[in-house]
Amino acid sequence: MFSSLVLSGILAFGASAEDFGGTLYVEDATIAAGETAVLSVQLDNDIDVSGFQLQLLLPAGIAYQGWAISEERLPVGATAKNVLSMQHFDNQKLTLAGALNCWVGAKFAKSQGELATVTIIASPNIAKGTYLVELRGIDVCDPMGNDHEIPSSTFTLTVGDPTGQQPIEFTGQEGSATVYDMQGRHQREVQAGQAGIVNGRAVYRK
Repeated sequence: MFSSLVLSGILAFGASAEDFGGTLYVEDATIAAGETAVLSVQLDNDIDVSGFQLQLLLPAGIAYQGWAISEERLPVGATAKNVLSMQHFDNQKLTLAGALNCWVGAKFAKSQGELATVTIIASPNIAKGTYLVELRGIDVCDPMGNDHEIPSSTFTLTVGDPTGQQPIEFTGQEGSATVYDMQGRHQREVQAGQAGIVNGRAVYRK
């Protein structure tokens, strides 16, 4: 792990950044209360990139667990060990930065796809709903040390039940309701902790 000061020197990000025609964004995601989820950070770059930094403003009740570089975007022969990385999570603001070993000419070549994954965890008490998450403070640098600014963006993080269904309250047997499991087999009732189909509607029983 490297301090932000050391890594900033490696990335050489400065104020006089050039335009960058590509995009760096996070795909929409879902998470269940009390569980973890993986955010996918995508990089569509029309120039070679050797380093990057970004910030995610996570909703209250969402905490950071870890992140990893996607092996598919690394140069041939390189591994995640060849990436100098830094992460800092404070007051719901997650800052990530990474730089390839530029002294051997390593680079994320012109391409598109997943750059990294970020693992988050939701508080068991977080309110269900859809949150708009801001991605900001983004820069990338090319192998020549030039900085390139990328516009901020947003993505949605939906917090719900493990099945993605809204809970339904049960009082004993379902009675005359038509009940099936998720494989279409007839059941007397939806078991606790499972999903099912009741009168043609998908439900989840806590």
